[in-house]
Amino acid sequence: MTRRRFALILAHILALLGSGFGAAGAVVGEPKRIAIANFGPHGSLEQVIAGVKAALAEEGYVEGQGVAYDYSDCQFDPALIPQVLSRLEARKPDLMLTVTTPMTQGAP
Repeated sequence: MTRRRFALILAHILALLGSGFGAAGAVVGEPKRIAIANFGPHGSLEQVIAGVKAALAEEGYVEGQGVAYDYSDCQFDPALIPQVLSRLEARKPDLMLTVTTPMTQGAP
């Protein structure tokens, strides 16, 4: 992923989260819940997730301090994608991040 594309994605995430935060990411009200739907455990996919978390932390959205992540994957089994997404959606996250094209295509 190019830096420009990553910056664009991060800007969208920050815009979606921004409504419940004050200046410089100060938490206002309930912590934001971010669901992460991954296709399966793999080094490069985990790097994407770590990169998103690190970029959000740099903007003041620190895990455990106003942001909670809920992670799930389907162990690379496409048949399980609907179950993973339904389970995460049922928890009513403020934002759902899908990692990989199959997970994104399966999202409602």
